[in-house]
Order: sequence, then C-alpha cells, then structure tokens
Amino acid sequence: MRLLLLFSLLFPVAMAEEPAPLMTEGIEDDWLRTVVSLEVLGASGTAPASIGTGFLVKTPNAHVLLVTAKHVVVDANGRVRGQLAYRINQAGSTSLLVSDGALPAVLGSWFLSADSDVACRFLALGPTSEIALFDFGQFLKGALVRPGAPILVPGFPMGLRSEEYSTPLVRRGVVARSAARELLIDAALFPGNSGGPVFYVPVFKVAPPIQSYAISSNRVLGLVSEGISYVETAVSAQTGKPRITFEQHAGLTKVVPGDGILALLTREDVARLDAHLVGH
Repeated sequence: MRLLLLFSLLFPVAMAEEPAPLMTEGIEDDWLRTVVSLEVLGASGTAPASIGTGFLVKTPNAHVLLVTAKHVVVDANGRVRGQLAYRINQAGSTSLLVSDGALPAVLGSWFLSADSDVACRFLALGPTSEIALFDFGQFLKGALVRPGAPILVPGFPMGLRSEEYSTPLVRRGVVARSAARELLIDAALFPGNSGGPVFYVPVFKVAPPIQSYAISSNRVLGLVSEGISYVETAVSAQTGKPRITFEQHAGLTKVVPGDGILALLTREDVARLDAHLVGH
C-alpha cells in the first residue's frame, strides 16, 4: 500500500478529459448568418411581412451587398417596391429591421440585372450586426454543376421567420438539370424562398493531401428564382369545355447560377459605386 502511494506521488496520472460532444452533419452557422429576410413595412400599427430571402456578399472593397431575386424587389411595372426593409440579426439574439428609405443616400438604390432574375444593393451595417459574408470566389459557375449534385436551400418560406431573431429554414434537394444559363433543382420550396442562396454541400469533404474527383467544399451554387407549377384543367362532362384549372408546385425550381449572379455584382456601375464608397 505504501509503495502504491509513493508511486502515485512520484508519477501522477493525468485524468482523461471528457471529449467534446460530436455534432451531426449539416451546414455551418456562418453560412446561415449570410441569409436575410426581405420584408415590407405595414401601415401604422401593423406588423411587417416577410416577402422573400436575400444573402450578403462582400465586395472587393470590403463593402456589403444584399443580393436577392429581382422579382422580389420590383413590382409588376418593373419599379422598385416601396416600404422595403431588411431584417438584420444582432448580437444578443435580437434583430433590427432596417428600412430601405433610412439607408444613406450615398449607397444608391437597387441594381437590377437586365437578363437574369437578380438584384443587389449596398447596405450599411452596425458593429453589433451578427452576420457573415460570402466573397466572389465562393460562387460556382453553372458549367461546373452536374445533375444530382446535393444542395441545401436556406430561406423564409411562406414568411416563416421570427421577429426576435430570424434563423432561416433549411431544405435539402438535388440539382435536377444543369444548363448553360439556368439550373433546375428538386427541393420542397415555397413563396418566400425566392432570392435565397442555394448551397452546394458535398456529402464527403476531403482536405489536402487527399485528392477528390469533385469539388469537396461548400459553395454558393446559385439563387432561387421561381418555382415550376403543374397545371391540370377540369373539363365539363356536358359541354367538353374547360371549366376550372388546378395548379400545384411540381417540386422543381429555377435557379440563377453563380456566374449569372456575378455578372451583376461585377457590372461596371456596381463596381464604380463600390470604389466610390471607399473612405465614406
């Protein structure tokens, strides 16, 4: 007994530390912090309504661009909607609704793509904003996307978001078709997802020196544009004429690929304002 006590004093045994609990597979929190709810301010005394999703991108001059689908921010006449606002999460699990009209005039207004369903504008965010930013190098070109690629789509379908702290809902899907200027994805999306990012999230991620036959890191595959509906017409048994139509989502959604988004973000007028804002 004395020998055992002496041994323990001379050679203390380190207690094994309890390993940190493992987490499931999924998407990193920083990727979700890029996602923003786009809203419309209601009349006095009424709550704002979430109408779409956007995401935040860092420009070459370290300014912030909010990116979304063009049809989210323009009306039927092609004019930018009034009363737009953007819900930005803040430290301490709160959120701040930033009115478009309250943004500094130097930031300009919305830039609209002429040939794609993409829009962007510059934002000014405070030091307590709890956000993350993509950079231009994280966008995937459409030509690199193959059918069957796994995706995750974060957003605010049907306006489902908390006014206290807006965490997007994430839906899983796959690329259904890959074409030069437009992708089709198979995912359960709804109104409110429009304008949100589509993430390519590989099932297996490897790091050097291991080599992979495919891109093995998360990327921004594109932007949610519009859903494709299946329309069925009911015909009168008496007259043989169509009487009513039934429409439902086919589960397929058009996506603007990454290079279509970058075409707007790198456009001359956007780049010119990015340079002009340096020092402001």
